[in-house]
Amino acid sequence: MFSTKGQPNIIVIGAGVQGLSVACLLQSRGHKVTIVSHSSPSNPSPNTPTHHFTSPKAGANWFSFAEKDDIRLQEWDALTLQTLKTLSPVPNLGIHKLPCNQYWKNTEDYEKPWYADIDHLKYEKLPTSSLPPSYKKGIKFDTLTINVPVYLSNLSQLFLSLGGTFLPVPTSPPLTHITQTFTITTPPPTLIINCTGLGSRTLGGVEDKDVYPTRGQTVLVKAAVERTVVDFGGRFGGDEVTYVIPRGDGTVILGGTYQPNDWNLTPDPETAMRIITRCTAICPEIVPPGQTSPHILTHDVGLRPSRKGGLRLEVEKFDNGSGELVPVVHNYGHGGYGYQSSWGCAAEVALLAEGQLKGGADGGNINLEDRQGILLEFERML
Repeated sequence: MFSTKGQPNIIVIGAGVQGLSVACLLQSRGHKVTIVSHSSPSNPSPNTPTHHFTSPKAGANWFSFAEKDDIRLQEWDALTLQTLKTLSPVPNLGIHKLPCNQYWKNTEDYEKPWYADIDHLKYEKLPTSSLPPSYKKGIKFDTLTINVPVYLSNLSQLFLSLGGTFLPVPTSPPLTHITQTFTITTPPPTLIINCTGLGSRTLGGVEDKDVYPTRGQTVLVKAAVERTVVDFGGRFGGDEVTYVIPRGDGTVILGGTYQPNDWNLTPDPETAMRIITRCTAICPEIVPPGQTSPHILTHDVGLRPSRKGGLRLEVEKFDNGSGELVPVVHNYGHGGYGYQSSWGCAAEVALLAEGQLKGGADGGNINLEDRQGILLEFERML
């Protein structure tokens, strides 16, 4: 644990994968960090608004959605892959190495992704004879899957072990405006990082109406599956996608849907049946031997925190009521790539925050080497 005596007081609002990742990085670098959240993954609260805490509902694996011209997101994803790979041997952390099979029914929908050239992923074409019926093309590469509840719980424990603090969101009065965080710690915060996801749509002082939910419905089953399998068709052209993601504990996430601007948190039975049918077609082993259907454990819905125009990562300054301007680093709007970009994005947020603490650097000079450096320091410390 690092001494935080005399260090600036940093508040991170939100305990999803983005908030936890950046909080761990900053705390490991000797800063005094407090996470303000309705609940922590290791100590969930029944009072947490369901739509505000999406991270635990994800079916997470490393699968980059970065387009070929989106170099920044490619770098975040690549850095996250490396950090997850370094963390994966840690016992019970919830990270598992598995092959990923991806299939296409139309060969014209296939476009070789930027990460195909990462050697250790072993990206290769699958023989036609191995493809499911009606599929015309398939590829295989090594990936990492994340048992989300286990991983988030361990991240929160890591944050605490580094000397970080969790603080419940005030209920009297309730937290309705970002400036209320100026008075909930002693000493008051020197800097705030906003990782509220969908909450940024309604949080006073932010109220970003470009934020919207993208509904994802899933089915959790018990099955012996040793690979991830995906069929996204022509990327996200429709509102239904197909994926099978083992969690490494005998349970498997089946998905899913991609439904923009849909706030409905109730699982739809017909949608669930379509998910099961599609997933069974590309991964028959989700059905136990001797059975005719999967062993269903739960149905769930999560709302991805999407944003028109993409992620918001920038600094805004607020008067703390005493004439001092407090920098707020906004970090929200990751949509469906919160996990696969988490450490790379967190490194940039942490460096941007430190630039503000040192005199207001806007982050324009943060390069790949800077992000690599902060993550290597973090990995060596673990």
